[in-house]
Amino acid sequence: MDKDNQIKLAMMISPMKEEFFGAQAGCWATCHNDSRYMPDAPEKPEGEAASRLDVSTGITKYLNETRTEFEYKGRGGKPRGAWDKLKSQDEIDALLKDGTFLDLLRFKSGNGGQFENGYVLEQRVMGKGIDVTGQAELKDGVWTVTMQRPLISNEVGDISFEPGKEYMVGFAIHDDHTNARFHHVSLEYKMQLDSPDTQIKVMQQ
Repeated sequence: MDKDNQIKLAMMISPMKEEFFGAQAGCWATCHNDSRYMPDAPEKPEGEAASRLDVSTGITKYLNETRTEFEYKGRGGKPRGAWDKLKSQDEIDALLKDGTFLDLLRFKSGNGGQFENGYVLEQRVMGKGIDVTGQAELKDGVWTVTMQRPLISNEVGDISFEPGKEYMVGFAIHDDHTNARFHHVSLEYKMQLDSPDTQIKVMQQ
C-alpha cells in the first residue's frame, strides 16, 4: 500500500518507434517478469548491468529494444525477462536520441499534489524533461486531474507533438492507496492533433 498517495495517474506516450507499445501491448510492453514485485524479480540485482541501472528499489519498467536478448518462456528454469542483458551505453543513447522511448507524465495526490515528467527506456527515469503543471480536485468521491506541458520540448525524454502525426497513449491509475503493480491499466489509444479521424482528438480551442 502507498499511505502517502490516495491516487496516482500516469500517462505514457509513444512516438510509434518501438516495437510493442503501439502495435500490440500498450504499457504492458514495459512490464516484465523480472521487474520488481514480479515472479522472476532478482532478490539482489548485481553485476555490470546493476551498476548501470538504478536498482535501489528493484528493477523498474524497461523496453525490449534496450536488451541484447530476452527470455520469454523460462526454458531450463531460467528467469524470464532480460533486466541484466543491457545493450551498450552508446546503443541506448542512440535510441534516446532517435526517439525510441516512452514519454511518461505522472500525478501523485500526496503532499498537496505532485506533477512529474520522465521517460522509459532502459529503465524508468523520473525528474527529466520539461516542467509539467496541472490541477487536481477530489469532489463527491471523484478525482479530476488535468496535466499540462508545452507541445514542443527539446528536453531529454520528451516527445514534441506535431499536427498530423499519430501517437499512441496509455493510462494507468492507482486508486485507494494501492502501490506497484496493483493498478488499473487502459488499452492503447491513438492520438493526433487537429485530426477528426483518431481515437483521442486533440483540437485547438
